[in-house]
Amino acid sequence: MAILAIVSTLFLSNFKPSLKRARDTQRKSDLAQYRIALENYAAANNGLYPPANFAGGSMVNICNANLTPAYIASCPQDPFFTGASGYYYHYDAISTDYALWAQLNNLNYWRICSDGRIGEVAATEPHPRRTALCP
Repeated sequence: MAILAIVSTLFLSNFKPSLKRARDTQRKSDLAQYRIALENYAAANNGLYPPANFAGGSMVNICNANLTPAYIASCPQDPFFTGASGYYYHYDAISTDYALWAQLNNLNYWRICSDGRIGEVAATEPHPRRTALCP
């Protein structure tokens, strides 16, 4: 019985970090899918990206940007999204520029920019905004 307790404790202590890494990987994959959909949208619309529809300062559901079903089959949501969790996909655009970002479990952000920059940025850096999408 004691051996089972030790093994289960070891398993559970390693399980939470694995779940966090899996959620972050899913976020990165989802944003990459949105990036492809946005690029396809722009290719069909004279190089213009869909406008951002703001709800609370950020576009909560990027699929409101006329991406489904022509450019993306379904709208992936953050794996930790609960409505009030703060974990959702952000989108901002100004005609020929856009930024996508999502909060990671370490509270930093994964950001994808129309200028090709992709990567993790510190939570202390400013979010992309309408005047400077990817500072």
